[in-house]
This record gives sequence, C-alpha cells and structure tokens, in this order.
Amino acid sequence: MESAYVDAGDYTAVGVAELGGIEPSISWNLASADLVDPTGPTITGIVTAQAENQAVDFYPQSTDQYDVACVSESGNKYGIEVRTAGGAGATYLKVKAFEGETSTNW
Repeated sequence: MESAYVDAGDYTAVGVAELGGIEPSISWNLASADLVDPTGPTITGIVTAQAENQAVDFYPQSTDQYDVACVSESGNKYGIEVRTAGGAGATYLKVKAFEGETSTNW
C-alpha cells in the first residue's frame, strides 16, 4: 500500500492492479467496507482473504487511511488500520481476533 501511495498520492486511487504489480505473489482483494473498526476494536466479518492462499483483503478508507486484513490457517483474523495524515508520521492500529477474543496486542 505504501509503495502504491507514493505513485498515486491517495489510497482511494490504489486498486488490485497497482498492488498486484508491486507484489504479484499476493492475491489482493478489494473490500467494499471497513475491515478494522477502531471503536471495538474489532475486525469486521467481511474479512475473508485466506493467508494460506497468500491472499489479503484491503480497504482504502480515505486519501490518507487504509485497512489490510486476512484470516490465518487456524481461522484467526489479523488486521491493521493505517493513517498517514498530519505530517507527524503514521499511526497504526493492529487488531487480532484469536479464538473468539479481540486484542490489540500482538
């Protein structure tokens, strides 16, 4: 996502073709809605990309924010929300859903 952002200057302009051109070994799936909800925090139910298939779901939320997430072979979900606004560096929210429990520590 970061490499594609350098070219596009806007996460919402980044798509499957751009990401596939940068990292062709990953199957990139463009999600239709938010993947990581910071208010829970939780990983939403629409995350379906299987890590064992080298797949990742991504959702460009805005010009300066995106989510990426996937489901591990064990069925646990991992996701990260990245915001690059403000010029003070990026902020990251990492969330995992492990055996039915959600945590930001991993």
